[in-house]
Amino acid sequence: MKKRILVVDDWESIRETFALILTEANYEVLSASDGEEAINILAKDSGFDLVITDGRMPKKRGEELIKYIKLAHPHIKTIFVSSDDGVDALINGADAVFSKINMSFPELVETAKKFAPP
Repeated sequence: MKKRILVVDDWESIRETFALILTEANYEVLSASDGEEAINILAKDSGFDLVITDGRMPKKRGEELIKYIKLAHPHIKTIFVSSDDGVDALINGADAVFSKINMSFPELVETAKKFAPP
């Protein structure tokens, strides 16, 4: 069975790019356009191994989503990918933080493999 990743970002192009890269790395990928949608998905289906989330999004920010995940679904690992500094994400329990400015896709895939080996 493939490991499952939920990608959360308000930019459709980023969601699609991450989904393509992670699908090629042998993951099952679903996506949400903001933290509120992600929480609704996780409330119905907590069978994800990893959530990769942006910081700045409408309705619920990534830091709030991470805090929710760590309280309600502590088995799910989280990666915070944002142009923000990520300090609040780390405080709320993010397992890894990447800057969108200098992030590489191979590094993101390697980190995903670390937390959810395919």
